[in-house]
Amino acid sequence: MKQPIRSAKSTNAITDPVGLGVAPSSLIETEHRYGARNYEPLPVVMAHGEGVWLWDEHGRRYLDMLSAYSAVSHGHAHPRIVQALIAQAQRLSVTSRAVHTDKLPAFLKRLTELTGLDRALPVNTGLEAVETALKAARKWGYRVKGIPEGRAEIVVCENNFHGRSITIVGFSSDPQYGDGFGPFAPGFKSIPFGEIAALEAAISPHTAAFLVGSSRSRARAESSCRPKAISLKSRGSAASIACCCLSTRSRRVWAAPENSSPASTKVCAPTA
Repeated sequence: MKQPIRSAKSTNAITDPVGLGVAPSSLIETEHRYGARNYEPLPVVMAHGEGVWLWDEHGRRYLDMLSAYSAVSHGHAHPRIVQALIAQAQRLSVTSRAVHTDKLPAFLKRLTELTGLDRALPVNTGLEAVETALKAARKWGYRVKGIPEGRAEIVVCENNFHGRSITIVGFSSDPQYGDGFGPFAPGFKSIPFGEIAALEAAISPHTAAFLVGSSRSRARAESSCRPKAISLKSRGSAASIACCCLSTRSRRVWAAPENSSPASTKVCAPTA
């Protein structure tokens, strides 16, 4: 006999099979009426979550295997996180970066200890992290490597997904991401993923970075990618570059300036 599943937020037992076969929701209709259509979600309205489970507006339970693309891998309504949010919101919620706060220093120290990098820049999304990495790599190319102004190149991989900003969709190999949004920023070379020979051929004295996602799935399955500063030779001349390595938990850019020890410059831009 199937045991009923109970939600802590509802006293009603839920015995219906899991699925999307429910009547059209007026909430979805309202969202379509007033919301900009930049996404096409599944036809289900989630009402609350606990741990790995989600409940829709009809009380049907779902196993959350998306976890907001790993953003809530800790589970929904984690009691320790909820209590920490409440406590901090009652004390101090948001300030301008024009001033310092008493929590950020300890957070940055712990983050750099966990990642093994020198400095950290907290941001809200992966897109912001990638944009920060691109800017850091280009400036490194101009200021440290000596690339002529406006000539920096960044090598990327085909079938990438790094976000939806104008710059990022401009070097996507998927036509749908760039459809109707051009013209796009120059300065990017695309190569097949995993082709070392193609990477070596793409690197030139103007190369500032190699941007690669360690997870090849749009779902951003959990993966790990440890930073390694690299120096590759291209067409007979040494070409030190900054290597931007993306994992599902953070976005990292690090650089090995010419004639210097590996990983002498490291910048970490983790996502929230």
